[in-house]
Amino acid sequence: MHLIMTLFYLPLVVAGCRTVKFIKEEGVALQNHVIKTVTDSNPISCGWQCADTPLCFSMNVRRLPNGSVTCELNNSSKIADPRDLTSSPGSHYYEPPVILLSLLAFRERYLE
Repeated sequence: MHLIMTLFYLPLVVAGCRTVKFIKEEGVALQNHVIKTVTDSNPISCGWQCADTPLCFSMNVRRLPNGSVTCELNNSSKIADPRDLTSSPGSHYYEPPVILLSLLAFRERYLE
C-alpha cells in the first residue's frame, strides 16, 4: 500500500489567530470511530468542524460526485487504534500531530 502524507495547515480565528495543523494520508480512512458526519462544499470546513467538536481527534474526508465533501469526525486516531485505519480509495485521513493531540486531551480533561 502506498501512503502519501502531507501537512495541511488550517488557519482558525478564535479569540485571535492560531493555526491548526493536520497530517494527511491519502487512500485510507479510520473505521469504527465516527462521531459526526458533515457534508459541505469546502474541504477546509472539515477541519473547522473537527476543531469545534469536543473529542474530535481525526477525520476522514471524501469528495462526492457532485463536488461537495463528506467529513467524518472521529473520536480516535490511527495512533490509538492503528488496526482501524483501512484502505479506502478516494478517502483522505487527517489527524493533528501527536503533540497537538496531547494538548487537546489535556485541555478537555483539565481546562473545560
